[in-house]
Amino acid sequence: MVDGKSGFLVPERDPGSLAERMEFLIGHPEVWPEMGAYCRAFVENHYDNNSLNDRLAALYRTVSENDAQASIA
Repeated sequence: MVDGKSGFLVPERDPGSLAERMEFLIGHPEVWPEMGAYCRAFVENHYDNNSLNDRLAALYRTVSENDAQASIA
């Protein structure tokens, strides 16, 4: 979540702030497409399963290599 770009962050347990942001969105439908597109691109770029799996596999390889080197030493 990027505040103001993909949505709005409000303080926890603050219904007034939440209502204010919701009223803003209701009154400004012209921002919906841009926010929606930004949010979709953000999720696709940061939470792609293939990319996350590649990063996880690389992490496992690094840990495995470090364990192998430690057992040799």
